[in-house]
Amino acid sequence: MSLTRCFLSVMVILIAELAQAQNAPSSAVIQNVSLSGSGCSEATAAVSLSTDLQDLSILFDNFVLEADSASMNPRNFTVEKTCTVSFDVVIPAGWAFSFRGVDYRGFANLPARIQGYQRLLYQAPQSPITSMRDASFMGPYQGNYTFQAAQKPGRNSFTPCGMQTVRLNMNAVLGVRFPGRGAHPVAMMALDSQDLSMKQTLQMEWRRCF
Repeated sequence: MSLTRCFLSVMVILIAELAQAQNAPSSAVIQNVSLSGSGCSEATAAVSLSTDLQDLSILFDNFVLEADSASMNPRNFTVEKTCTVSFDVVIPAGWAFSFRGVDYRGFANLPARIQGYQRLLYQAPQSPITSMRDASFMGPYQGNYTFQAAQKPGRNSFTPCGMQTVRLNMNAVLGVRFPGRGAHPVAMMALDSQDLSMKQTLQMEWRRCF
């Protein structure tokens, strides 16, 4: 490779890195984490931001759903557990953010014809409740899973400009859907067996307020 082409390649990399750095503030802080919901009575959750502020992760411990036909809702043949994680994001002055996608990770044990799903709904001040795309699996299935989903078109809503602190409510849902009435074996949506955690990671998009 010539020196000129090598120099141009290095410049392209530096420009790309600089552009990425300018697409997010230098810092933001998570504070005041609290839990509520049917799946949180003995659960813990940790919320963290990546160092480049591009990913917000919610890591759950002991959030498990075990369901059979005796516990299902007879109207829609489902069983669900929820855990709402509420926390404050301290936003640097002059910035707003939104979520452009979500990665799910967990563990499922689903007999044949039984569906399991993981869902995330969130709400920020002055915005409607937003539902990200479900991670869904049909039995027979047993093992760890990962699922990546982009935000639904038209749902990429930014937090209001001028707010120093935004209170977010993230409602995590684990669900099992049975094929109908009658007796069905136990199905489970639970922990990732690799590191005893279930995780949801949201890709963040930042923009300056003008």
